[in-house]
Amino acid sequence: MIQIAKNEAKHIVSARKLVERRSVATAVASIRARAELSTTFGSNVIRQRGIAETGDMSEFSAADADLRGAIVHAVSYSLLEQFYLGLHERQRRMATDSSARDPGQVSGIVEDHSRLIGLIESSDVNGFELAVDRDMRRVHGWNLGTSL
Repeated sequence: MIQIAKNEAKHIVSARKLVERRSVATAVASIRARAELSTTFGSNVIRQRGIAETGDMSEFSAADADLRGAIVHAVSYSLLEQFYLGLHERQRRMATDSSARDPGQVSGIVEDHSRLIGLIESSDVNGFELAVDRDMRRVHGWNLGTSL
């Protein structure tokens, strides 16, 4: 697997924060889109739990990237969906790299994603953004409270 460069990872995380926050804000404004996103997140988290038990990090990383893509898909922005498809492989490599550094953090990722469901359901966009920021900083080894 091709290693992820630190600067590459920071740029990907920054792009994800911008796109995901705006997409969640749009999705929660629609009852249908919010419900769809919540359901998709729930299904993906169940999938992640099952994969985590098998220890297949490649498959877990794919599920993680699929979860991120679901955020954009929920609001049907075709241009952003194409952008996220382009990030899919990089996101897989980032998740695989992070789990190789600390295999124990996979359960933390699943729990972080579980908490995001409640934030989506309660339309808490700011809480969602903060939770994603904390999750990405922990998973990718950056200090909390500093800008990317």
